[in-house]
Amino acid sequence: MKQFDEQQKRVDIHKKVSFFVKERQLSPPLAFEELVQYAEVIISQFNLDASTKDLLAVYLNNELWKSTLATIPYDRRILLLPQCLANLKVCQAQTDIYGLLCEKCANCSICSLQTEAEKLGITTLVAEGGTVVAGLIETGQIDAVIGVSCFEALEKIFPYMVKHAVPGIAIPLLVDGCKETVVDEAAVKQALRLFEPSGVVQLQPKDIENKVLDWFTKENLQLVIKSHDGSESVVVDTAIEWVAQNGKRWRPCLAASACMAISPQCSFAEELQSLAIAVECFHKASLIHDDIEDNDTLRYNQKTLHERIGVPAALNIGDYLIGEGYSLISSLNLDESLKSAMIKVAADGHRSLCIGQGEELEWILNPTELTVEKVINIFKQKTAPAFEVALSLGVLYAGESIELCEHLKGFSNAFGIAYQIKDDIEDFNAEHSSDLRALRPSLLLAIACERAEENIIEILKDDNSDKNIDEYINIPFVKDKALQFYEHYKNQVIRSLKPIKNTELKRLLFRLTGTILVDLQ
Repeated sequence: MKQFDEQQKRVDIHKKVSFFVKERQLSPPLAFEELVQYAEVIISQFNLDASTKDLLAVYLNNELWKSTLATIPYDRRILLLPQCLANLKVCQAQTDIYGLLCEKCANCSICSLQTEAEKLGITTLVAEGGTVVAGLIETGQIDAVIGVSCFEALEKIFPYMVKHAVPGIAIPLLVDGCKETVVDEAAVKQALRLFEPSGVVQLQPKDIENKVLDWFTKENLQLVIKSHDGSESVVVDTAIEWVAQNGKRWRPCLAASACMAISPQCSFAEELQSLAIAVECFHKASLIHDDIEDNDTLRYNQKTLHERIGVPAALNIGDYLIGEGYSLISSLNLDESLKSAMIKVAADGHRSLCIGQGEELEWILNPTELTVEKVINIFKQKTAPAFEVALSLGVLYAGESIELCEHLKGFSNAFGIAYQIKDDIEDFNAEHSSDLRALRPSLLLAIACERAEENIIEILKDDNSDKNIDEYINIPFVKDKALQFYEHYKNQVIRSLKPIKNTELKRLLFRLTGTILVDLQ
């Protein structure tokens, strides 16, 4: 009777959640905190017991992903079942490193559910395995998860699936515990059978990253970046070598991801490749100028360009790459008004970056007490524009309006700030913190300045030894505070995607955010 009552309660909750999603016109993915917040709203709206919050969050996520999961081919899904469903009194199944190997004795629901999944071509894994599923998702072997679990196990894998925007349906056990648990088999089979034919292929960030990396081989760049008359040029050759050097290519990845999410027919078109290379030309030019202005000697563990060929020649290469970026955009086979809008986006980003860099250089020239607000503002002007330009160019090339670019501005700002904070923390954790020793604006330095009674800037100007850095900056308070700011802006990145209705675009940006803005210690 208790099991039946629980089943009926969940049917009722599912109806309320379904109504709520349609009423609010919600689209996936939602951040974990958003799911919890909406669950609280549902509790209030329908006068439900507060204890249903976790269940509501799960059902809400299920409802959001249901239509997306239905379009994913069966052979790209996985059914995850817990070993506790087995009837231990008669079960003869063996286990390996992946989990239980069902003998199909038909004495528990595992057999029935696995058989149903196999008929459809869905892989089944019987394991207590958040780690295993995480690995399958990371390697791109699966695109969707249908999981049966107790709430304790869900608490481990559910946030991971939400964070990485994995389409999934979770069916909590009706009767849980450590053995001989019970699940609503009908609900699981209904989830398994969800299918809606679609020509849309789920984009995988790894596939986009790998393809974009192929665009930046020296051989491929030589086909795109050329002198106007086709003649040989030491400037063009040096520029190609510099662009081909190491790099994560995050900005061209963002441009390609935005474009392909909005307009899948763009695929890896030749013109999209030119656009992505233009984005990287702008970025690589800024690195040349940045290295000169900061007097850095190493980039990618090699000599910086100005150290190798001299400042005048390096400046010329940087200027050439800026011109090349605009040239590639202007040569796209698009309506002139659209190209004009794209060039304006790039120019606005270029101007903002220079203003942010100018603020930093002015402070370096006349260092005074530093505030967190000032540093964050520099990051917003100096680092965020490159991400905004990349996204906006991809969006416009795909045929979307400038309004979507405005919606993504908040994402770019938060992303750029988080990215720069990450860079500051990693620089600080390195054996020799170049930014601190050179007395450049950094978040950790600003936190230390706001905390200390002494004038740290004057102290470090006189003596930037390890002793002083350890005394004023290399302390738990400063490092913990920096990590708090990092987590805040990472969360802000996800929150900023709330107004975006394009599920595929949101999903890719969720996934890329998790890939680029990694967890730090």
